[in-house]
Amino acid sequence: MYRSVSSTHSPLARYARIALFVAGVWAATACEGAPVPSPSAPQTPALSPTSSSAGTPSAEPEFDGPPPATLTIDGAQQLSGIGTSCWSTVDLGAICADYFGVPTPVDPLPASSSITATLQLAVQTPPTSLSLAVFAVSPEMDLLPDNPDSASWPFPGEYDLSRELRLESRTQFELALDPGLYVFSIFAAWEHLGDVNYGFLVEVR
Repeated sequence: MYRSVSSTHSPLARYARIALFVAGVWAATACEGAPVPSPSAPQTPALSPTSSSAGTPSAEPEFDGPPPATLTIDGAQQLSGIGTSCWSTVDLGAICADYFGVPTPVDPLPASSSITATLQLAVQTPPTSLSLAVFAVSPEMDLLPDNPDSASWPFPGEYDLSRELRLESRTQFELALDPGLYVFSIFAAWEHLGDVNYGFLVEVR
């Protein structure tokens, strides 16, 4: 009688099992040699440094010169011209400017022969020196005849009148002059600040 043999015991099945076993061993060996991937750490995006905007260079300090003074006669006012000066500043130190003549406004301040005038200095600290010099001029003596905003008058050989004024930031003085056109030249000086020559144009009628 014949004994039945299952297909698992047939030579073909045995060779198939051997092939599967060899394949399994090869796969296991390959897996043992391969590195096990580790979970990747979250990547932080690289940030490029933010470039700071270059600061705007500070503007060069400007020099405006000493402040003008004001002369009042009979209620009318005139802002002075500013002539030769040496003036101290915080940023630039002492700045000196020389003028050939005495600068004044173009339009004269009207006055009568008997004058009571009030001088107001812009610097509130009383000056250490303050003086007045007056000299007569004529329109053809103007050194800046084509300038509509300012006139300038040459210094005379001698003054018609000169005097010291009270050392106050606001001072009043009196004088008598014949009719004519005059330059009032005011010299003022302050310790640690500087000195300046102010010019006013007055017409006595």
